Amino acid sequence: MYPALIAAVIRATDHPVVWVKRAGNLLYVLAAGLAVLALMGPQGVSRAGWMGACMGMFAVGLVSFASFIMSDILFILLVFATLWLAQMEKGGAGRAAAVGCLCGLAYLTRAAGMALVAAVLFDGLLHRRWKPLAWAGAGMVLVTAPYLYWKAFVVQVSDPNWANALQNAGLPPGSGRWLGFAVYAVREFIRDLPTNLLSIIPSHFLYAAHKVIGSPGLWRMITLLLGAGSAAGFLLRIRRWNAVDFFFLFTMLLIAVLPGTAHPVKYYFFPVLPMAAFYFFSFMDWMAGQLKVRLKWRRTGHFVWAAAAGLFCFSLLLDFAAGTVHFLKENPRRAYGPWAPERFEAFQNEYDDAWARVSEAAAWIGANTPPDALLMSRKPAHLLVMSGRQGWRYEIPAQVGSDSIMAAVEKFAADRMVLLLEDAFPSGAHAYTYGNNREAVLNQTVRQAPEKWKLLHVTGQPETRVWTFAGP
Repeated sequence: MYPALIAAVIRATDHPVVWVKRAGNLLYVLAAGLAVLALMGPQGVSRAGWMGACMGMFAVGLVSFASFIMSDILFILLVFATLWLAQMEKGGAGRAAAVGCLCGLAYLTRAAGMALVAAVLFDGLLHRRWKPLAWAGAGMVLVTAPYLYWKAFVVQVSDPNWANALQNAGLPPGSGRWLGFAVYAVREFIRDLPTNLLSIIPSHFLYAAHKVIGSPGLWRMITLLLGAGSAAGFLLRIRRWNAVDFFFLFTMLLIAVLPGTAHPVKYYFFPVLPMAAFYFFSFMDWMAGQLKVRLKWRRTGHFVWAAAAGLFCFSLLLDFAAGTVHFLKENPRRAYGPWAPERFEAFQNEYDDAWARVSEAAAWIGANTPPDALLMSRKPAHLLVMSGRQGWRYEIPAQVGSDSIMAAVEKFAADRMVLLLEDAFPSGAHAYTYGNNREAVLNQTVRQAPEKWKLLHVTGQPETRVWTFAGP
């Protein structure tokens, strides 16, 4: 979906990068409004709902994505539009079909949309709403069937996300593969849940708090309490779980399973940040009520909500301060083009320095290779925009229907130039650092059979190399 949106903007405007970013800003505003509506529910105004939506949607990382050329904001908008409609009690078949269509669009925008599909279907099954469930299913099929047919029978390529997950799970093909994957999924979910729920998610709400007041240890404790409050709020709703709660649950499961090993990429959690904050404020509301009604500690109940409101305000102040600092830092970079190496270098860190050299290499590829050349890289969609060369992600040959990296290369090398971009992204301790992916690819290509590869271009430091497959 998002590439289609970008393509429409490019065709309709003279300054596509600027307008794509503006479109992202508009989508963010709409997504924030829909988050408020979805979390307040059909009953009306809920302070836990609007406070949770605001604290989640205003988190620094999520706001920054509003102007990134990435699919996340469109996906979040579709998620909350779906969850808002799914909770409506009126509308009949039309509403249910619209819910299904939005689910399908979310899946076509990001594979994580399968969590939304599962949430809507499970909600209908659990509450035995058979007719709305059937209409929602029809809407999903209507939207996704053409794409799935094209992928399965025309392109004949399996879903790379599932292929990657099964590969990480270490499960060979066989009759027991899916049972083994289910066991693996539960194990990964249980292992990663404490870190995800008690550390990674609540840390989004207290961005750089230790730099403002107190010590890192103090804020780690507050983060832990915030995460525990979110978990408690989620469990308190267990008798009233609906599509919102099932989406939170299935997304947490998906995050734990698909990347394989623990993966601290925080933007995976963006769609559930408003829900986590909503659960925290729901728990605080429940606790204040218990103190006032059961224990007759009316003043203490007020203090509980005062503490919650104080945390809410402090979180928003941190977001505002971070946004102001980012704006001041970004101003000097506005003079550079979106892919200019100087723009990346201005960030002054090794990750963006590597991107600067990727940009430089992409410009060379665009000017010095045939238009039909294929480019293997860590970020094929970005490199298509930057160099004009199509390709695939270098460590996932399943994207082009091959079982190994070299099989993918040899599949196309007979009649097209096949390029390999050796980037300079840093390596790290966990398995999904970009540099680790690069090293694994080099071990199966250039280092394994150096006589089959020819070096075409080398950039400045950090060195990024462009290789071409020279033959069998």
